[in-house]
Amino acid sequence: QLDPAVRPDDGPAETLVERGPAAVPEVVRVLATGTPGARQRAAAVLGRIRPVTAEAVAALTEALADPDPDRRADAAGALGAMGREASSAAPALL
Repeated sequence: QLDPAVRPDDGPAETLVERGPAAVPEVVRVLATGTPGARQRAAAVLGRIRPVTAEAVAALTEALADPDPDRRADAAGALGAMGREASSAAPALL
């Protein structure tokens, strides 16, 4: 588990991005269950983590169906930041 000081809902996102794929499970959890602000930051973090993971793409693709339009927009933006590595999400974006 991540140190509370580096969780995307209350810590610096840059630290999570630097951790790379190891941070993805915790960030995905926040994307699914966090407050609206935390979910926004989690989507942004997932869009910046390299290499892109299938887990991150799947979580963001699922977020495209969220009833909250802001969460959908955050997910779409993060998938766009991933570029071709997130091409499996293309059908959900249409």
